[in-house]
Amino acid sequence: MHQARVKRSTMPADIESSLHTVFINTDENHDGHITVDEIIDSVVGSTGLKINNKMRQGFNVVFGNPQYDLNENGSLEENEYAELIKSGMRM
Repeated sequence: MHQARVKRSTMPADIESSLHTVFINTDENHDGHITVDEIIDSVVGSTGLKINNKMRQGFNVVFGNPQYDLNENGSLEENEYAELIKSGMRM
């Protein structure tokens, strides 16, 4: 008898927990905010990419965008970070 294959999701079972883990690992000084420098350090540390000025400007646009930086303080709190990532994943 033929059995249908079940496609497994590549999404983590608990996305909120995963986002929290990434946030606390990115928040280098553990102040509850991720700055442009912290996100760049995280990207460089995890990928080895070199961040040029144009890429840094892109990060600055996101961090200065009230659509993501809801309280417009120039950094992202955990809820803001989670919404940014979810919007990128179309969740």
